[in-house]
Amino acid sequence: RRGVKIFTTLDPRDQAAAVSAVERGLADLEKSHRKLRRKDATLQAAAVSIDPRTGEVRALVGGRNFLRHPYNRAVEARRQPGSLFKPFVYLAAFQERSRGKGNYWTPATLLADEEYAVRAGRRTWRPRNYDGEFRGPVTMRQALEQSLNVPTVRVAMEVGIPAVAAAARDCGIVSELREVPSLALGTSEVSLLEITGAYATFADRGEAHAPHLLLGILDADGREIRLDALEDPPGIRRDAAYMVTSLMEGVIRSGTGSRARALGVRGAAAGKTGTTDGYHDAWFVGFTPRRALGVWVGFDRNEAIGLSGAAAALPIWARAMRDAAGRHGDGPFDRPRGVERVLICSESGLLAGVECPAVTDEDFLRGTAPEELCDLHRKSIITRFWDWLGP
Repeated sequence: RRGVKIFTTLDPRDQAAAVSAVERGLADLEKSHRKLRRKDATLQAAAVSIDPRTGEVRALVGGRNFLRHPYNRAVEARRQPGSLFKPFVYLAAFQERSRGKGNYWTPATLLADEEYAVRAGRRTWRPRNYDGEFRGPVTMRQALEQSLNVPTVRVAMEVGIPAVAAAARDCGIVSELREVPSLALGTSEVSLLEITGAYATFADRGEAHAPHLLLGILDADGREIRLDALEDPPGIRRDAAYMVTSLMEGVIRSGTGSRARALGVRGAAAGKTGTTDGYHDAWFVGFTPRRALGVWVGFDRNEAIGLSGAAAALPIWARAMRDAAGRHGDGPFDRPRGVERVLICSESGLLAGVECPAVTDEDFLRGTAPEELCDLHRKSIITRFWDWLGP
């Protein structure tokens, strides 16, 4: 009705950045990949930007042209998130903390990337990595940074699928989650809005806020129309949120999202690519301390686009994030007192010694860091010394 005033949380700068990124990103994809220009279907994208500190939606793009295709894909569409769901698997592990027998879940925990079979009812499921290759022992950090399926499923089966589903719900996933082994690889459908809101929980140190778009409504006479209050998700522990954030920082630093830096994203940033089976949907959701931004690319009729999240969604995400956050970006993420940073040997995962040729700073939940000093390379030096002495 005329005279009604609607006050939203949208930010003009974020909205303009998201609209431009979607329009230019889709045009670039169609220019580079002729197979995406179809007469019977239009390549689509959606984007959502959320302030993780409040849950306020700062930008919302439901498609490339609402007048031509009046459907809000950011809110109404539900698709399989694929690898976007993996951080909730590792969150469940960090929240459990202990693996028993004096072992802990840490970014340096070694996982087996090799043939693996899971019994699901009367059927046997054998998960595969996207490239069909096995890498042998990998760390938890490497498994997420490189988006490896098999090690992720191993973690999910050890901590339990119900624990994985609970971790996702605590962050804000509200869609139904089928508690089957393949949930670890994102086979339950979600909306872009809800999974971006769930990632915002990591950005705000475990505090979860229900995403919302409306601040208030006044009728034609200036009277306030009451809005139902939204219930915030439970949230997660601050130290566990930081540990998952640390892993996702690695995704952008050296993993499947590393192209973001070349595309101009600056400052602290964490995120995850998502690619569904058969390359039907491409996702990227990432965040800074002040902004969580999600992008989906695909066809409405669930046809394959043949591109990964890194190839199709990440460039749109990077452009929108860069234009909204500015030249210097945000950051850094605050490390809570429940997390300590320790120098370890990159090869053994133990405390670094002076002889270790490659070392790295790694984050650990307090009390879970290795206590043994690496002797792998010290032994090799002693061996070389005796070889030098000769027989």
